[in-house]
Amino acid sequence: AGKGDLEEVPQVNFWVTPGANTTKVQSQIEPGVWNHVAGTWDGKLLRIYVNGIAEDQLEHKVEKEEEIDAIHYPKADLCIGAHPNKAAWDGMIDEVRVWNVCRTDAQIRETMDTPITGPTPGLVGQWTFNEGAGNLCVDSSGSRNHGTIENGIVRIPSTRTDKPDPNRPLDAAEKRREEAIAEITSWKAAFEKDTGRKPTKADFLLAPAEVTRLARRTGELD
Repeated sequence: AGKGDLEEVPQVNFWVTPGANTTKVQSQIEPGVWNHVAGTWDGKLLRIYVNGIAEDQLEHKVEKEEEIDAIHYPKADLCIGAHPNKAAWDGMIDEVRVWNVCRTDAQIRETMDTPITGPTPGLVGQWTFNEGAGNLCVDSSGSRNHGTIENGIVRIPSTRTDKPDPNRPLDAAEKRREEAIAEITSWKAAFEKDTGRKPTKADFLLAPAEVTRLARRTGELD
């Protein structure tokens, strides 16, 4: 949850340009457990994903030259976990990545529980916080954008596991993801049985609103 001059809520936000008319996407997360959060922007749509599922999206285009330059050539430092002197994340953070390409739903799900090693196209920053001690945060993407821990932030042994016990009960976010995939899979099977063909993107868009929403969340429209 954000803590500072923001209301303390179990919510995450994603945006690409600041200002009074900031367009942002947001989603609530389950407190007390690890959540994987990803934000993407392809120049037209902002999207936010929680545990591999697209939870919110909005159209967002940038036309002012100064805003375009600010995105491609930022002058400020990248801050993880806080807006300096404004608000800070009240919780734990592990493994932060920055990409210069718009990742698809499938790509996000493929690597969200898997550490990335070696040169990876599009990956321009990765901080795993695995140094063990000290204030240095190594950028393991190869870009050498190393950082430092400031303001008394304390390292703790990670409580997350990249390979969860397959027999453990699913948390609420994982249940929603599994339910969404099961529902869209069932709809696709029924459609193919009725029409004798697999559904296209147009079929998903022309389907009832709930089906279209599920298709977006599960990556069928990418």
